[in-house]
Amino acid sequence: MRVGGVTEDAEDREINWELQLCSNFVNQELELRSDIVKLELELHSDIVKLELELQFDFVNQELELHSDIVNQELELHSEIVKLELELQFDFVNQELEHHSDIVNQELELHSDIVKLELELRFDSVNLELELHSDFVNRK
Repeated sequence: MRVGGVTEDAEDREINWELQLCSNFVNQELELRSDIVKLELELHSDIVKLELELQFDFVNQELELHSDIVNQELELHSEIVKLELELQFDFVNQELEHHSDIVNQELELHSDIVKLELELRFDSVNLELELHSDFVNRK
């Protein structure tokens, strides 16, 4: 039995050794697969990070471009409003000049009329005085 016992022990050791080898192999494979998964996750994380950075850069460029366009539109609108106001100002000034000319002509005309009325009154008073003087001198 002893011979058989030694054989059984040798077979048990051989099986244990093979089990240990298999266990080591499986553990190494699990570690390798774990490392591969970690590397894949890191790679995927880096890819996602780069994609987000690209998207962020793109959005920033779009915002800058939109901002530039809006600023140009505002400048253009400002110029248009400025020109419109200048035109309105010129028009109002022309209207005021025209109205001022009319008022000045009316004042001149009125002044001439008043002058003529005063001359007529003066002449009338002078005639009355002459007539009265003639009348007084005749008496």
